[in-house]
Amino acid sequence: MSKSRVSRKKAFTLIELLVVIAIIAVLIALLLPAVQQAREAARRTQCKNNLKQLGLALHNYHDVYGTFPYIHGGGRQANCSGDLYGEFSRIGGMVALLPYMDGAPLFNQITTGFTDQTGAVWGPYGRYLSGGSPVNADNNAVTAGNYDPPSDGGCPSWAAKLPGLICPSDVQNSYGRMGKNNYKFCVGLSGRERTPTDSQCWSGGGATSGLFGSITRNGVRDCLDGTSNTIAMAERCQGIQREDISLLSGIGGAGNSGWTGGDVPGKNGGDADQNIARGVYNTATRQFSNPSYVAAGQSWASGDYCHVAINTIAPPNSPAAVNGQWWTQTSGVIPPSSRHTGIAQVLLADGTVKAISENIDTALFRGLGTMAGGEVLGEF
Repeated sequence: MSKSRVSRKKAFTLIELLVVIAIIAVLIALLLPAVQQAREAARRTQCKNNLKQLGLALHNYHDVYGTFPYIHGGGRQANCSGDLYGEFSRIGGMVALLPYMDGAPLFNQITTGFTDQTGAVWGPYGRYLSGGSPVNADNNAVTAGNYDPPSDGGCPSWAAKLPGLICPSDVQNSYGRMGKNNYKFCVGLSGRERTPTDSQCWSGGGATSGLFGSITRNGVRDCLDGTSNTIAMAERCQGIQREDISLLSGIGGAGNSGWTGGDVPGKNGGDADQNIARGVYNTATRQFSNPSYVAAGQSWASGDYCHVAINTIAPPNSPAAVNGQWWTQTSGVIPPSSRHTGIAQVLLADGTVKAISENIDTALFRGLGTMAGGEVLGEF
């Protein structure tokens, strides 16, 4: 009688299974950072392309009007004696660029008025006329006959989403219904964007040393330092919410004493302002001790200083601070910032885009912000 052979199927032992799992885990650990880096590289490239498109829009505008747009203006008359639409000249420079960045229909809506889906009738530049029951970002009713500024967000025009104004690496702002924005105009070393041109409206202030200002127009002819040595725009993190306390996207609130306004002979006046900004940021907790009631990217259409401008008093990703609220501040340090590791991207006046290190020499960076400062700049 022959013995029957019992066939046994070979199987993994527990040790072999654990070894396989460990190998897979190691491979994932090695590949995941590479995947994340590739994704960030793609986001950074998209951000760069956004700035390039804004550069094209600026130069197309310049071809038509011979100057770049002002970044804070609106319906005031030339001598500031009256406000045509009651909007206190709070329209930002992005509105002027809309026809040159595939936004002509939205521009026409803003400048001529329209009736929204709720039946509310809006006049030019967000003046609410009748119908519907519009409310602003704080859920306060908009009064008929009054202007709803872009920073309040009651008018549907201000809620338009413009993908070309969003850096894909940034954390999106959650405040209000307004369309968000990551890209700002450069006012040079100025702690504010107001100029003598509108002194009757805003109590004056020194002319901005940068390419852009309030109710003031500069062009290529004014870039005496050269368009390749003058920052036109730069990115800044939106701010996750109002009163953001984080370094990259928050803005500290400071008192009214000690500010120089940035623009003083020798270009060193910004040191005092930079120290004020550092003083309201706690490096141990990496938080602002007294955050300002503002989010830099909460409205693409707003001409309010913190919403529309950056200055070059401090290098990228440095602490930011202003005195007062966005409608009252006369001084501030608002550097570029980004979530691209170690850099922020800037658009130069000649249309090129550069990645600027957060470790750039402060004097060099300040020189890049001015359009006619006469600085001798090295490589950057």
